[in-house]
Amino acid sequence: MDVCLQSCGFMHWSRNCYRQRRVRPVCILLGLCACAPRTLPLSPHGPPLRPPGHQGVLEVSISLSSGVDPLAVDGESLSLTGVADALADYVAVAGEPWAERNQGQRPGGWQLQIDVLRATARAEDDRLTVELEAQVTLRALSGRRHLAQTRAYCHRTEALDPDPRAAVHHCMQRLAHDVSGWLDGTSP
Repeated sequence: MDVCLQSCGFMHWSRNCYRQRRVRPVCILLGLCACAPRTLPLSPHGPPLRPPGHQGVLEVSISLSSGVDPLAVDGESLSLTGVADALADYVAVAGEPWAERNQGQRPGGWQLQIDVLRATARAEDDRLTVELEAQVTLRALSGRRHLAQTRAYCHRTEALDPDPRAAVHHCMQRLAHDVSGWLDGTSP
């Protein structure tokens, strides 16, 4: 009996399978079971960063120009979902103190548009490397007046185990911290 084995990205055929160029149902079944990507949500560890329904004076919106959601991890059969929501939470929490300190200068509040230009994750040698790059635009909510713009970037490498999401969360925290520092130097 010929058995064709398939694993993620690699096909091994017995001689007869190769010669006859046919795939046995066993091969297809093994391929589907072995290669189904694992999907993990990027929901924050522990309690939510912002209470549900929280509306601060800083509105954060995310767009994914070249970034992807879910974020596939190269080198692993893994995808991370909720990239945009998690990044919006981190940036909103980091930027809220600036917005509250300056609330009197813009009673209508602000919008922080985060355009994710690049989002990559790569697993190699039991380590996960994450890169995020974004364009950040600050606007007044009232009249949508453009106030300032910058780029934000983070790069983080951490152990893949026990939780591959940790590297992504730490990268997002770093990016949010940098955006917060930029806001501190920005005229409201």
